[in-house]
Amino acid sequence: RVQGEPCVRVWELSSSSVDIKLRVWCAGADYWELRSSMLETVKIALDEEGISIPYSHLNIHVLDDVRD
Repeated sequence: RVQGEPCVRVWELSSSSVDIKLRVWCAGADYWELRSSMLETVKIALDEEGISIPYSHLNIHVLDDVRD
């Protein structure tokens, strides 16, 4: 792989996700703007394709301990 060439790889198969790593090269001064822009672009593309991101959920059930 040549520096400067974008790289997209399946990074990990987790219990509730497929983790994908995207790497691109840029000047250090451009990093944060580029990172934010890429994340936003990817999220919009996923939404347009109807692909949702799984989030962990925690359900808590509260039971009253009623004693006679």
